[in-house]
Amino acid sequence: MKRFCIGTFALLFIFGTISAAQAQLLLRGDASYWVYGDRVRVNLEDITNYSDQTTGRLRLMVWASRDRWEYFDRGRLLGYGLLPRLLPGQNLSNVRRTMDLNEPRTGWYYITVTLEERVPTARGGWRWTIRDRVEFDQREYFWRAPEGWPFPF
Repeated sequence: MKRFCIGTFALLFIFGTISAAQAQLLLRGDASYWVYGDRVRVNLEDITNYSDQTTGRLRLMVWASRDRWEYFDRGRLLGYGLLPRLLPGQNLSNVRRTMDLNEPRTGWYYITVTLEERVPTARGGWRWTIRDRVEFDQREYFWRAPEGWPFPF
């Protein structure tokens, strides 16, 4: 019984310190995107770290999904861009990232931008965790030309 209690407290302590160390990152203000040619551009007014700790590596991910975005079914990744780490209380203003576009199949898609942080796992590895997201109400139409178009011969 004593081993069980010590082990349980050790696990609670480890998970408590991991969750306490998580950054509190928020996307604030206006956000927009623009698809042109083989590029997608994301404009964000502000990204702020409200935590008392420096963030891990950060990245923006742009997703396209036929239905509204879900954590378990994010859709297709359109592009991603890396961001610098943020110190405690630091913010990035007027963030603009232009990314290569991984064009989806022809159709209408909802667009979502996620802010992700690279965090350590309990087993000593790394994983990306979504800290905030922006979902756009309008849908974007993508058209992928057939192979050989406009000259099929």
